[in-house]
Amino acid sequence: MNEARLFFFIGILFALCLAVPGLGALGKRDLKGSKEAAAPAEQGVLRVTGRVRLVGSMPFPRLVVSDSEDRDWYVEASGQKLIEQYQQQIITIEGIVVYEDIVLANGEKAGVRSFLRNIRLIAKHE
Repeated sequence: MNEARLFFFIGILFALCLAVPGLGALGKRDLKGSKEAAAPAEQGVLRVTGRVRLVGSMPFPRLVVSDSEDRDWYVEASGQKLIEQYQQQIITIEGIVVYEDIVLANGEKAGVRSFLRNIRLIAKHE
């Protein structure tokens, strides 16, 4: 009888170990949907000097300019062709600043991403 109880409790523990990691996926659902997300907030024109880096992975790699304060300024797709040849180099660009919320699949906000739109290259630094 004791051996049967031991196997029973081991089976329960095993089942719990399998079930617990999946419980994190049971968060609240995004009821608003992505169409009702807040519009990005434009903040004017900004000049940024920093190193051009490639972040992300396929199929969504992104170019960012990392400034001296460790902020990453994401360059919109239309401006990436302009600076892709300067990867790992320091440049100065100017563009319209736009802040967009990072929203997780369950609808929770995970921070703010800073974008530069309509960029133009000001200088390349040695």
